[in-house]
Amino acid sequence: VIIGMRTENWFAQILNSPDPRALLLTVLGAALMAAGASELAGFSGAVAAFLVGLLLSGEVANAVRRRLGPLRDLASSVFFLTFGLTTNPRDIPSVFLLALALALVGTVGKFAVARYVTRGLTDPMSWRRVGAFLTPRGEFSILIAGLLSAASFNDQLQALTTTYVILTALIGSIYVMLWQSRFSAR
Repeated sequence: VIIGMRTENWFAQILNSPDPRALLLTVLGAALMAAGASELAGFSGAVAAFLVGLLLSGEVANAVRRRLGPLRDLASSVFFLTFGLTTNPRDIPSVFLLALALALVGTVGKFAVARYVTRGLTDPMSWRRVGAFLTPRGEFSILIAGLLSAASFNDQLQALTTTYVILTALIGSIYVMLWQSRFSAR
């Protein structure tokens, strides 16, 4: 991580290539090699690939970000599809009230953070837009539930997380819709 903090480090220079396709293949190859080595050593390949990403810096990191954007979106879609397929909809009613309570507490918390963060802005209502933007962000919750899927309470956790994410997405979307209709009517 300390190596990646430098603007240009030796690791990024080794992987650098003038051809964008070669650069992408080199970086993906390094991530796969690190992931494979870490799996042999007995720890997560995903963490090793993450560390490779941290080691990239400067122009190499910018070029790889531009190239990996569409691939990242595809991988994210596949991850969420897989998470949805592993969640049993019959488990959702049993966790609905808890998920609703968590969604409401989380939404209030996100609006409180938004109010705090935007307190110095000239638009006194900017905190509402920021709060509405933060509210449906539940990807981290799904990631945690996905990582804990081997736990014995996995079905309940996945159902709770899925319900929470759906509720916060609905709350955020409805709030934005109501907020926009309120100001477009003026």
